[in-house]
Amino acid sequence: MPDALIQPPRLPRHLETGKLERLEDQAEIYSSSLSASDVSGQAARALIFEETRMRGINFSETRLERVRLIDVQFDKCDLTGAIWDRARLTRVALSGCRLIGLQLVEGELNDVRFVECTLTGGLFVGIDSSHLAFDGCVLREASFQSAKLEGVSFRDCDLTGVDFLGAELKGADFRGANISRVRVGADELQGAIIDPTQAVQIVALLGVEVREPGEALEA
Repeated sequence: MPDALIQPPRLPRHLETGKLERLEDQAEIYSSSLSASDVSGQAARALIFEETRMRGINFSETRLERVRLIDVQFDKCDLTGAIWDRARLTRVALSGCRLIGLQLVEGELNDVRFVECTLTGGLFVGIDSSHLAFDGCVLREASFQSAKLEGVSFRDCDLTGVDFLGAELKGADFRGANISRVRVGADELQGAIIDPTQAVQIVALLGVEVREPGEALEA
């Protein structure tokens, strides 16, 4: 998937600076530059962030239901253990963020990019995505079961032990990624893109043995 297809957040030149103190139901936060805030453990429903830049904010263990993020930039934020069910993300970029165990179950991710983020053990079950990319991210043991991931890029990512069972991976680009112990079947891999060095790994994942011509078989 060409990088040009992913639209970056559309942020105004001038943003109102401040801190994020509380997460409240149906609150709307617009055109803001927020930094050095701690809202860990808080919960809210139908919260909206739009045209907002966030730096160094601690969202760990937050529970947000149906949160909407439109034109949002996250830099070095902590979403460890956050549960954001049925979230909707549009033109969102996350860079250098800690997202261990993040749950975005049944979310919608459109024009979203993760850059050098740690997403170990994340749950992205049933997400619906369009123009989604992970660049240089750690996704060990994450789950994308039954997710729609057509055209998604996993460039230079660590995908060790990731679960893709039931996912739609047509056009998904795995080149340069570590795919050791990935859980995936032949049906899911139809139309996916891999590099030559990954071919043997994929064959092994599908339970096929590769041997040289004339190599003796074990008795």
